[in-house]
Amino acid sequence: MKGCLKAVFYFIIVSICVFGSIIVITKLTEKPKTNEEINIENKKKIKFKCEYFFTETIQRSCKDPNSFKEISTSSDTIDNGKIRVSVTYSATNSFGGRIQDTKKALFSKEGEFIKIIE
Repeated sequence: MKGCLKAVFYFIIVSICVFGSIIVITKLTEKPKTNEEINIENKKKIKFKCEYFFTETIQRSCKDPNSFKEISTSSDTIDNGKIRVSVTYSATNSFGGRIQDTKKALFSKEGEFIKIIE
């Protein structure tokens, strides 16, 4: 029985070493990202942050925040790199009726809120 456990132990150790080596080799052979790829990733992260912030702001401003349902959210880059975020949602009003609306906001290219538009 001890021989069997020893064999299983060695198999596990060897497997860990082999898979660890594969992971290290894969990481070492990855091509470094270009500045353009890094900039694109950063812009996507900033847009996501703006979308999330604006959606949360709209939800918190509802009469009944629990009734908030996001229908769609989008963002695009406009003049001078500013980001326009559009959120379409539904929520209940003071009378209990469900309404649907779209709100838009403008953010700086760094992701700072500027103003609500439309």
